[in-house]
Amino acid sequence: MKKLLIISSLLLITACATPEQLAENKRLQQEADYNTCASYGLRPKTDMFANCLMQLDLTRKRAYYRNDDYYYPPAHIYGGLGYYRYH
Repeated sequence: MKKLLIISSLLLITACATPEQLAENKRLQQEADYNTCASYGLRPKTDMFANCLMQLDLTRKRAYYRNDDYYYPPAHIYGGLGYYRYH
């Protein structure tokens, strides 16, 4: 039992991201978006470039909120195998 508790604690700790990791991920995503808009031939510091960045961000947010896992976490959280969430 103690071994199971230690293993589950380690898994929980390693699954969490630090604020530094979250900031780095955000920076990398912004850099990728910047490069995407630049690859379309848009010039930085223009309205079209800003609109391109905004559209990429909105598309990402829409995809996140459309994901069923956002509204309905995986079934194993609710009740294990065979659990049907629309009872």
